[in-house]
Amino acid sequence: KMWQKFVKESQGPILDVGCGTGRVLNSLAESGYQLLGIDISSEAICIAQNKIRNSKVSFLQSDMCSFEISQKDFGLALLIHNTLLHCLSLEDQLGCLKSIHRHLNNSGRLLIDISIPPNLRPDTQNQIQFGGEFEDGEGYLVHWQLMYTADLCEQILNCIQWLDRIEENGTVRSAIIRFQQRFIYRREMELLLKFSGFSVEAIYCDYEFGRLTRDSEKMIFVAKKLNIV
Repeated sequence: KMWQKFVKESQGPILDVGCGTGRVLNSLAESGYQLLGIDISSEAICIAQNKIRNSKVSFLQSDMCSFEISQKDFGLALLIHNTLLHCLSLEDQLGCLKSIHRHLNNSGRLLIDISIPPNLRPDTQNQIQFGGEFEDGEGYLVHWQLMYTADLCEQILNCIQWLDRIEENGTVRSAIIRFQQRFIYRREMELLLKFSGFSVEAIYCDYEFGRLTRDSEKMIFVAKKLNIV
């Protein structure tokens, strides 16, 4: 996967910002590198700690917009799976990126993975849409639907997701998730990185290093630390 490639090229420990329940850290646990996951949710960190039993993986409960630790030698920081979009203000976005910048070594890189803003026409809002089907961590099929409204002035998406898990005996277990995200456009992201002390090395549209096009649904930024902030 893409993450493994950049981990192998990293010159130093790995920082996973907004690590959640440790899905990515678990996949990297056998890399041999020191890994640190940061998340504001104590519940998510508890799940990750119970899942990952590896002396090289540690966790810290902290706000990604303002975290501060003594270790400043990270060779790679991961800010992936739309984590940055949960920063709902410009101040929080810059705070997160500058916090990461402070903790990278001089050759450190930052990987950011965000969705391209969806079609925001008024007629697509308040409409239930089919998001897809996928298997969860236990191998059960999950049916995903979503609905959103958008504040175009503030660039805020208000999202509702319905997840229906279909178990072996046919039982359907449902969950409703509500959250907000601040959508970010390509040039805006480039400026955020520039003002936070990074230069953009590459932008991809998928985990196979595909070239970004007008039809892409995802943007993956590879940024290098500049020692000017």
